[in-house]
Amino acid sequence: MNDAQNAKLDLFIKDQVMSDAVYEVIRDAFLSKKGKKDIQVLAAERLAIDLLDDAWKELSKFNSINSEKQSQSGNVGL
Repeated sequence: MNDAQNAKLDLFIKDQVMSDAVYEVIRDAFLSKKGKKDIQVLAAERLAIDLLDDAWKELSKFNSINSEKQSQSGNVGL
């Protein structure tokens, strides 16, 4: 990913209301009723939610990576 994409992801993660809203919309779409639910569908939903959580944790790393870059770019003369 380039710096512009990293910066946009950082802004998205820092906007707590927006990132929470997007997470909830995606999660609700995964869990929306799609007719009859058998054991395979329920298992697939569980896997989807687990993968969403993993992806969200990966996404939150962009915030910490950019924070580390900012703290390292301080004045080296001090």
